[in-house]
Order: sequence, then structure tokens, then C-alpha cells
Amino acid sequence: MKLSRFSFQFLFLILVILIACNQNQRPVVPYDVEPDEVFKPLQPNDEGSPDNLTFGNKDISGFIFDHDFTTDNSEIFVYFQNLTILDVNPEINQNIFEFIHQQLSEGGFISNSFELSDKEFANLQNSGLSYLDAAGKILDIFDNSFDNQYDSISSYRTPFNIYFQIYPIYLDSNYITYRQYSYTYTGGAHGITASYLKTFNLASGKELTLSDIVKPEGLNQVHEEAAAHMAYSYPIYENITTVNQYVDSLNVWLGNFYGDESAEHDNEVTISNFPLPNPALIDEGLAFIYQMYTMAPGSDGCPLIVIPYKEIKGCLYPQFEK
Repeated sequence: MKLSRFSFQFLFLILVILIACNQNQRPVVPYDVEPDEVFKPLQPNDEGSPDNLTFGNKDISGFIFDHDFTTDNSEIFVYFQNLTILDVNPEINQNIFEFIHQQLSEGGFISNSFELSDKEFANLQNSGLSYLDAAGKILDIFDNSFDNQYDSISSYRTPFNIYFQIYPIYLDSNYITYRQYSYTYTGGAHGITASYLKTFNLASGKELTLSDIVKPEGLNQVHEEAAAHMAYSYPIYENITTVNQYVDSLNVWLGNFYGDESAEHDNEVTISNFPLPNPALIDEGLAFIYQMYTMAPGSDGCPLIVIPYKEIKGCLYPQFEK
């Protein structure tokens, strides 16, 4: 049967539409990087004592210690495990203690009136203290503030504790990536987790942002890969087979979470605007971590995805290509 010119044009249009639709229906496929692999602490170069270790090919000195702020009540405490402080740019260590200060303050473990100078670590070192002694001094200040808050905390008659893990997971000649984690319980059905991966420039001490690592022309690809990885690792509902289905279901969940039952709301997510927190450099790829309840139910904790470098080749500035 011979097709008319109109019929041919109509069929061609249908074919174009179908191709476009299929391009937007990227299937969900497995990804292999496990969170436990990502969160492994960077191993020191030697078997020295915890306060006399070196890390990386520059033999950066550092110390690791487990430490707690104790009370006479075993259910009220502040505990640090694997707290690793390196002799690097003071701004990097300042960031670590600002994280600790924020978590202690928000949880009520120290007084809200307590303030940490934004140059505290550098000021202590400039006064003649070593990086180790400067870190110890700041922890002593936190410990004293915790002691002063104890009577108020104990009046709540509930377990009241916070657990920290802060250590490097990646280090090269120019950059270091830290894991900053806390689990806080101050009553209620469950505790609250805060988990961050932060990459710093060793020379400047500044935390790297998305625009520092990803070229403008590569952003769309990184957004899409992030959505695809989340679709596989943290699907909101069962039987999600495409990235578009995942994004649609995520919008339904976000709508319910923010009190809007429709999928169209102020926090609507698309593949092209898929949320990207500051990324972190690790050996396997570019890592992104989301805070509790921002992109998934609380049972998923803080979702972590890793986009292998090969999947975003050409999207990153040359110094970050692997």
C-alpha cells in the first residue's frame, strides 16, 4: 500500500515523539559502590602511636583519638570516635570544630550563648600552640560548656547523648575529603543523623563547591546521573523501573512530606534540576550525600550516591578528571 505524503509526515512525527519519550525514560540500572566502602577511614602510613601518625604521599602528620565528655549518668554523654586532626590548613580544622559546635548547640548539649570564634583554631596556633594542643584546647572549652549545661540536660529525665565520627577518607597532593558524622538522641522515637562529606583545598583550606568541580556545560549530565543513582539506591516506592518514574514518585513523597498531596509543589524536582549538594572527591568517583528527610524517608538515613568518574567524563574541570 502506497502512503500519501500526509500519512508519511504523520508517521514521521509519531516516530520523533516516541524517540523523544524513550530518551526521557532512562531505565534504572544497578550501581556497585557500597556506602561502607566510601566511609572507610583513610589509613595512616605507619604504625605509630595515635598522636604521632602520618597520612598521604606528603607525610602529613596527624593524630586520632577516641574521647568522651563523661557524667555520672551513663545515658548522658558526648562521645568521639576516630576523631582525626591533621597538621593542615587551620581553616580545615576550624571547619571540623564548627561542625562539632553546631551539632552540640542544636542538640542542647552546650549553651546557645556559647560562641566559637570563626578563627579560633588559627588564633590558638598563632598563640604558639601546636595543632594537636589547639585541638585539645577547643575540646576542653566544649567539655566545660557541656558540664555547665549538665543540670539542665539531666532535668529532662531522658537519655541525652551524641556520637561523632570525624575522619579523612581521601587525600591527594591537593585535596582532602573528610567525613563529618553525628548521631544525636535527645528523646523521642529515634535519634537524628547528620552526615557530610566535605572536600577541602589543602593550600587554601576552602571547601570545594559544585561550581569548583563541575564545568557549567557538564551540569546537566551530573544532574541526570545523580537522579539515576538515587533511583536505583533509594527508590521511594517499589517497582520503579525508569528514572522518570522515580522522580514522579519522589515528588509525590515530597508533596506529602511538605503537606501538599499533589506532585506539583514548591519543592518539585525534575531530572534537570535534581538537587546536588556540594560534591566530594573520593577514589571511586564524585560523591553526594543528602541529609535526613530531604530526599527520602527517615528510614533511609542520609542517602549517599557515588557517580563514577567514567560516567561524567568531560563534565569536570581537568584537575578532577580521573
